[in-house]
Amino acid sequence: MVSVGELDLWGEAGAADLDEEDALRMLTIEGARALGWDSEVGSLDVGKAGDLAILTDLGRPVPPTAALLTVIGGRVVHRQPRPLHK
Repeated sequence: MVSVGELDLWGEAGAADLDEEDALRMLTIEGARALGWDSEVGSLDVGKAGDLAILTDLGRPVPPTAALLTVIGGRVVHRQPRPLHK
């Protein structure tokens, strides 16, 4: 195991002067493609393995209340209840 301290991939992408779309592609499908895993992971496609978290806030550290939805192995394991509208 290798430890590099706090790693901020979005910060690294910004330092490389990548826009958001290019950074997201680099951090997902292009990383998988570089490892030869793009048929298994790297994008949200039927039949691919993947976990997903939808967050409201990307502060450091990410507070537990920031997760709106968490999907692991294709199963929704957490869904924040919708607030009641007045």
